[in-house]
Amino acid sequence: MSNQNKKWLNYINSFNALKYPDPGARTEVDLNHWKKTKALFEELRAHVPEEVRKQIIRHKRYRSNVKSGKPIWPKT
Repeated sequence: MSNQNKKWLNYINSFNALKYPDPGARTEVDLNHWKKTKALFEELRAHVPEEVRKQIIRHKRYRSNVKSGKPIWPKT
């Protein structure tokens, strides 16, 4: 994983704290960060082991996303 994406993943992991806000934590979400998040997703998706990919594709939630036009992977 690229250093930039490692840093970004560490940063977005802190978003979990937003579920139980702590005013002193200063965790903020900015919609302008979408490009970084998309780049991270693309890198992670590109390196998912085939066994894991098969598990995801078999899952009913993935299949419902495909039906609604939102597949994670193109058909192979």
